[in-house]
Amino acid sequence: LRICFNRDGAFEVQLQTEQPNMPATTNWTDTGLLIGNVWALGIWNGSLYATNGTGSVFRYESTGTTNWTDTGSIGGLVLSFTVWNSSLYAASSARIFRYEGTGTTNWIDLGIVSLGAAGASSLAAWNGSLYAGGTNGNAYRYTPTTGTFNWTSTGPVSGGNNVDALAVWNGSLYAGTGTVNGRVSRYEP
Repeated sequence: LRICFNRDGAFEVQLQTEQPNMPATTNWTDTGLLIGNVWALGIWNGSLYATNGTGSVFRYESTGTTNWTDTGSIGGLVLSFTVWNSSLYAASSARIFRYEGTGTTNWIDLGIVSLGAAGASSLAAWNGSLYAGGTNGNAYRYTPTTGTFNWTSTGPVSGGNNVDALAVWNGSLYAGTGTVNGRVSRYEP
């Protein structure tokens, strides 16, 4: 639907069936339907993982099909995946989880990153450690101890109240904050 004025200055409503400047054909192949929006994609052990707005995580193993396997619901909105120490990790709006990769529902709850953060919105593996972007503007580093999952704050990331993106580039860890005027910062321990 397009509302505009024509050459004579009269108000006009037009129904447009194709998007402007878009080809009628596409180079994208549908791989199947997941109920809800797809929020994150990750790759682990040769499979593609996707999550929807319900907190469920699905595995896609074969191109040319539309079959997705439900690997279980981990609760909360899953916003990021990463691989660290040969395991798949997921950050949700509530907690951090590790996938055991056997059976269909083997997600291990690793807890929250901080009492001050409602959850984690991003993950990255860098320099031998696992990092999570908190919903409180801090980034956290996983510190291995005797069988417990402890997180250490790396301090606040400039420019925002959510660390919505973490990425490794050129040997450094970068964080993107989620505010109206978002910023990208480099971690320098």
